[in-house]
Amino acid sequence: MRDLRFSLQGRYPSVVDLSEFRIRNTAVTMHGSALLAGAGITEREFIGSEPDAISERLCSYLDHTGLHPGRNHLIILDMEPNYPNPNPGPNDPRERISFPPAGLGRCEGDPTLQAALIQAYITRINVAREVLREKWPTIRLGLYGVVVPDGQGEADDVFQQRMRGYCRGRDLGMFDAVDYLVPVLYNRFGPSDVVLPSGDIDLDRLHRWIGRATHQAMSNSQRLTRRNGRRIPLAPVLTFWVANRPSDHNDKVVAPETMSVQLEILQEYRSVKTIVFWSGPETSAEMQESGREPLDFNAFLAQVFGEEGIGEEREAEMTAIAHRSRVPR
Repeated sequence: MRDLRFSLQGRYPSVVDLSEFRIRNTAVTMHGSALLAGAGITEREFIGSEPDAISERLCSYLDHTGLHPGRNHLIILDMEPNYPNPNPGPNDPRERISFPPAGLGRCEGDPTLQAALIQAYITRINVAREVLREKWPTIRLGLYGVVVPDGQGEADDVFQQRMRGYCRGRDLGMFDAVDYLVPVLYNRFGPSDVVLPSGDIDLDRLHRWIGRATHQAMSNSQRLTRRNGRRIPLAPVLTFWVANRPSDHNDKVVAPETMSVQLEILQEYRSVKTIVFWSGPETSAEMQESGREPLDFNAFLAQVFGEEGIGEEREAEMTAIAHRSRVPR
């Protein structure tokens, strides 16, 4: 296994210790609000934010949270700007309008707006790098949400448009100042979504979906270089719950076998230097409060890795499943 890290949102763990799995508490995910890139900001406001205002907001965020990253810690910039839809209706039923990195392709009909949004992201990344490196010179920056795959790994029109947005960002230098791209490998489906008429769980089908999505995220992330053509290391992020409101398994714990398949697939990609396990809540009480099914991180990961790691027989089994995930349904 490569470098494995655990990350909470906006804080470091106080009780979680996953060292028995060689997972270190050396990553933190920074909310977009720290860079004026969270909820309540419109495209116009996002584009018009001055570097000094972004820097001031970031310094205030750091003072409020008390973050103190250690040497070579990874800080993931989770920028997902959004605001309430002022005119929801049949033609646009969205509750909120968002323009995260994965949504830049939706602006391709207005190249000027798209370029301005990309430049606004570049400004925030540069400010974050300057402020954070001044405080902690050895920290590493990751950009969350590059690439977000289709939930079943389908290269449909929506995903193709998403990739065109990422590629425009690449061409304009959006990724030049980050140390890692952070593909999102969250499971969008779980066992509840693949129940057969007999009542059995079709795990092979689930693993084909998740496997294809994992390959899609990784292979396409590798296409997103710096402007000089240099490849960018990848730090894919996984989580412990299904994240997809339409799913019957939403906010329920993912199947440990499925995470094992994803980890095995990631071994195929040399560009993967770090793997991040993300969680919003840390304790069972926080999990319940957030609407997620409670779990014990250590007990869950013992199922993922096996009590004594992944042995030869288990590794061969996972490799076979990983390769089957490449086969269309």
